[in-house]
Amino acid sequence: MNTIATQQLTLLSVQPVCEEVVVRRWRSQVRPDVVVTDEKHDLPVLRWADAHPHVYEIASGTRSKVFGRNSCAHIGWAQRSKAPAAIFERIRTLYDGLRDPLKGGGIFQWRAQFTFEHYEDKEPAPSLPGLSRAEGSRGFTGGVFFSVTETPRGYGDLLTLDYTPALIEEVARRFAAWVRRHPRPMAVVVKKKGWKGPEVRRWGWEELQISV
Repeated sequence: MNTIATQQLTLLSVQPVCEEVVVRRWRSQVRPDVVVTDEKHDLPVLRWADAHPHVYEIASGTRSKVFGRNSCAHIGWAQRSKAPAAIFERIRTLYDGLRDPLKGGGIFQWRAQFTFEHYEDKEPAPSLPGLSRAEGSRGFTGGVFFSVTETPRGYGDLLTLDYTPALIEEVARRFAAWVRRHPRPMAVVVKKKGWKGPEVRRWGWEELQISV
């Protein structure tokens, strides 16, 4: 049989112990409502963001379909929230994407670089179907790029990428190079709101293989 021994401890006197804890906080000079406390992991991101103020706009708005609000590239709790902590988390996604330590570069690092470099591009309103005049005048926008294949559904690989009207074909070529390892598609299509959204551009596969 197992026996259980119990021991009763009597505390004759308990003295309170008071400790002073100092919590260091760093506040953004661009967005004072963004505050971090982790010196090792958060402070480098905050300093980078303050050095490139436009990343706050990228993470706060919805123009960037990859790194802006509502993008599925972010962790769930940070996708739609407008809270400062969520904005900072979306900035971190862009920060990590530019470095891309896990995937070793490729299109995922390239799309982060494209968004970072071209977000502030301004262009005249284009004559592209599916783009409003307001979107064109801002230049920068985003959509879903599809490879069209001979399947019942019609679409193969898909990836959300940002682009500008002037550089939309360059982005499509990058996408085509990314899907090249799969069964050869018939075309590449860009749509604004998912695969059911309005079609913006379409290229035959051979068109995009030139200088890819």
